[in-house]
Amino acid sequence: MSREAVVTFVNSLRASKAAILTLCFVALLVPSAILPEIFFYYDVTPKAVLVLAGAAGSLWFFSRPAGNPARWLSRLLAAQSASLILATMLSENVSLSLGGSNWRRLGLVTHISVLLIALLVSRTAAAGSLPLWVRVAAVAGLAPALYGIAQYFGWDPWLPAAGYHAGEGSRAIVRPPSTLGHAIYFANYLVGSSFCGVAVAMADRSARWRRFGCASAAVAAVAILLSGTRGALAGLVAGAALLAGSLRGKVTRRALAVAVAGGGLLTAFLLSPAGAKLRNRVLWALEEPPGGARLLLWRDTLHMARRYWLYGAGPEVYSAVFPQFQSVALSRQYSDFYHESPHNAFLDALISQGLPGLAILALLATFALRAAWRRRSDPSSPALPLGAGLFALVVAHLFACFTIPTLLCFYWTVALLAALEPVPVRERNPARRLICAGNHVLAAVMLLYAVRLAVGDRSLAVTRAHLDAGRLTEGVRAYERHLRWRPPGMDAELWYSRRLLVAAQASSDWMQRTRAFTEALRAARRATAASEQPANAWYNLAMLEAARNHAPAAEGALRAAAAAAPTWYKPHWMLARLYQHLGRLEQAEAEAAVALQLYGGREPEVAATWREIRTSRNSLTLRE
Repeated sequence: MSREAVVTFVNSLRASKAAILTLCFVALLVPSAILPEIFFYYDVTPKAVLVLAGAAGSLWFFSRPAGNPARWLSRLLAAQSASLILATMLSENVSLSLGGSNWRRLGLVTHISVLLIALLVSRTAAAGSLPLWVRVAAVAGLAPALYGIAQYFGWDPWLPAAGYHAGEGSRAIVRPPSTLGHAIYFANYLVGSSFCGVAVAMADRSARWRRFGCASAAVAAVAILLSGTRGALAGLVAGAALLAGSLRGKVTRRALAVAVAGGGLLTAFLLSPAGAKLRNRVLWALEEPPGGARLLLWRDTLHMARRYWLYGAGPEVYSAVFPQFQSVALSRQYSDFYHESPHNAFLDALISQGLPGLAILALLATFALRAAWRRRSDPSSPALPLGAGLFALVVAHLFACFTIPTLLCFYWTVALLAALEPVPVRERNPARRLICAGNHVLAAVMLLYAVRLAVGDRSLAVTRAHLDAGRLTEGVRAYERHLRWRPPGMDAELWYSRRLLVAAQASSDWMQRTRAFTEALRAARRATAASEQPANAWYNLAMLEAARNHAPAAEGALRAAAAAAPTWYKPHWMLARLYQHLGRLEQAEAEAAVALQLYGGREPEVAATWREIRTSRNSLTLRE
């Protein structure tokens, strides 16, 4: 071997180690990343920046010498990327599909980054680092699980407890979100992490790591239980049942004893004073309608899918488009509820990418489960627990959509299962230089997007701090900086408009109050063109136009809000009050009747408005 070949080989090994280290940091930090004092969207933006930067760094450092996972993975990931790109190009809101919504930031750029991370993990796992990646996944869930448990028992140094407590007195419950924004996404992420702990406990060669795997799985299971998330619990039980059935009598007496002891401890905890909030959560769940809003939501989503079945409405546009398809029944039952997703990962894929996206997601899960089943007889392989974990994730996400951490967990598990079926590596690739150049360009784009996202979000946090302190001029300047740096799809105009209105109402300075109101009106107008909640944006603009006594503009904005969300009662209610003020009683009565019908007659003020208008109209008729 020549000296140049040796140097090239050594450099490639160094690059591969750097890529593996980068991927390890991504896996360990993404689920735990939360920066309340730094970012505005403190539990979303850090995760998105880490995924983008991690994918870029891995692409930059990754070299060709590595293993090849099963061919179906690379082909399906390529098909998924193509489907996402096509759906974004044809999206109802291209900018929103490109960057993602504020609540989860899972647009095209971030989604592609997750797919790249999965491919690189699978390539390195096929080359011999599979045990490492299983350990990393088990470790990654430990910190969020411990934090969530601490939140349940009342210790939280970072987040206000009021955000995840509900009810009062003896009916109070707690839904710890940990570092993942909501109890549902927290528990769903731990479903996958817990089975990685089981995989370490069953297949790792190190006794210390096996003990750690047991502890990690147990802590994750406890955290899932304390979160009170029914879908995650269903997934955990389904995965455990699949694993137990696959072992076919290989379960030891010690494992059975541990299971029995765990059941006894759970019963004792539920009966103890410490388990009161969890008991209350069970009672709340029993008092809810079957499935809550989900059954009606899924039905309306399927109606929506009839229009977008071929290529989808576009990633992340669900909250903007769904109100046009929302039924009267759902609106009457949940009148002021914001449906940000269909609460089903497969329906989300169907709406976002059409039938191709749904089929690709289903095929990824199917092929990965088949790979686990083929290796079921190998006691040294983590195939069975990983397969059970993937099945548990699928079950859990029948009741929730993906976020960045849960999507990463899903593809991570799929990638590891694909690495169980490696194929030979081609020694030479004629397009290697072209691929490397493309990787570097893609890495640069992801890094640029990550920087813009971080600076844009940080500017929003500074804006809020200034406005909270009454520094209007500094707040406006900080928001202008946000506008310069924000990436496509990032929009806070609706929040900014409402926050400026609060500042205007709180100020005693006439000049400052006028300036704040003017800025709020400008932001409200911009929000109608870019917001992921168009109905709310138009409604907000209508309230501002009404506040300055511009009735025609207020009427137009309310009509636009009603068109964006036809079954939402508030635009019709406000139109009724506006028409009543203008003396157009016939139109006022018609709009009040529509509002009353959409709200189900449960709101006293809506019914009072209708009765008042009808009485006024009857009195006017008698006088005539």
